[in-house]
Amino acid sequence: LMDEEFEIAKLYDVYQTKKMYGKEYLGIVRTTFLIDEKGKIEGIFGGPEGIEKVETKTHADQIIKFWELKL
Repeated sequence: LMDEEFEIAKLYDVYQTKKMYGKEYLGIVRTTFLIDEKGKIEGIFGGPEGIEKVETKTHADQIIKFWELKL
């Protein structure tokens, strides 16, 4: 997915002000959207609306656990 102008990122509210080493900048907030076959968002990890923070080392397990609970 190419989004050079951040149009989609802005629609999903993941292009936000971030801080690193005391400096503010605009960037992408790590977020995963779980979307069903009908296009409905079933879950969000990370970002301002997230169920829980995206943990990169265990994120696949987070997603599997979420879907198991939904079934």
